[in-house]
Amino acid sequence: MSRLFLVRHGQASFLERNYDKLSAKGEEQARILGKYWAGLNLGFDRVYSGPRVRQRETARIAGEAYKAAGHPGEGKVFLRAPVYVAETEEQARNEPEESIMFFYRYLGERLEDSATRAGVRAIEDRAARGRRLQTLTYDEALRDKIIVGTPERVADRLMGLKEELGLDGILAEMNCGTKIANRQVMKSLQLLCEKVKPQFH
Repeated sequence: MSRLFLVRHGQASFLERNYDKLSAKGEEQARILGKYWAGLNLGFDRVYSGPRVRQRETARIAGEAYKAAGHPGEGKVFLRAPVYVAETEEQARNEPEESIMFFYRYLGERLEDSATRAGVRAIEDRAARGRRLQTLTYDEALRDKIIVGTPERVADRLMGLKEELGLDGILAEMNCGTKIANRQVMKSLQLLCEKVKPQFH
């Protein structure tokens, strides 16, 4: 029987300038989780991580602790991220902008709204995080949250992430905001499959 484990990232660096990294406590939480899973002799077929640094760090540190605790198997690690590939840098930057910004505004609104719900912990600071997503600039999204570019640029970025995290693959969100024209999404997917993917075999 298959089992699915959902894990929130370890404690982030709350009230620090760079919130998007694990605190010392968050790193320890990830190590404890990896050791715990190894102690239960759990095997994982795949691990999916979000694109944020704190999410990737949690997956990496838990995986290292899992392996260091003597678990013989190795789960596969996948990154989930918005991806857009185009023939030119200008197309790659401009074509997904409306969709990406719609997605982060919508996500921010949902997150801010969820802050008023019962059971939400104050430390999650959902309202502030939601407002932050709603004011995110496209340049910030390009730098920190999404993978866009020509096939060469996307391959370089993915190769860097593969080396950093030991990635086995990526779950590419080709049109997370649903605003990119179908023909452009299909062209982006074609470039991803024909020009980027072959560089990883």
